[in-house]
Amino acid sequence: MLYFLGETLNTMTLGGLALAVGILVDDSTVTIENTHRLWTEEGMPLSEATLHGAAEIAMPTLVSTLAISCVFTSVVFLDGPAKYCSRPLGLAVVFAMLASYGLSRTLTPITIGCCSRTNVATRMTGPRRLLLADDRRIRPRLRATAR
Repeated sequence: MLYFLGETLNTMTLGGLALAVGILVDDSTVTIENTHRLWTEEGMPLSEATLHGAAEIAMPTLVSTLAISCVFTSVVFLDGPAKYCSRPLGLAVVFAMLASYGLSRTLTPITIGCCSRTNVATRMTGPRRLLLADDRRIRPRLRATAR
């Protein structure tokens, strides 16, 4: 997108992308934590927990993404030398934020389903499977101890 707007990869655009990486990680982390909560604490099957976990946080995440995007969109209206310095940063942040929202709504839930422990457990054999079985026996005892 930056290419089509005539921007190049320079210090300001890379700085904008660096700012947006934190939000990308945050959006995906919130999706993963909400799905994990529904899966473990609420006892939902993984497929339902993934769908509901992503759907529950879609609107709050969209609002925060749009709020941050609005702040950096205002940079487009600057004039003079400030325009040439700040416009690439603002555009990079806005496009990265929109991409972050899209990835956290689509790719992250798919990755959760692919990398879940149940899927991994069905493919494990030998000592790894035994370690996972030990983990399943120990985990309830640890939870009881923590209460």
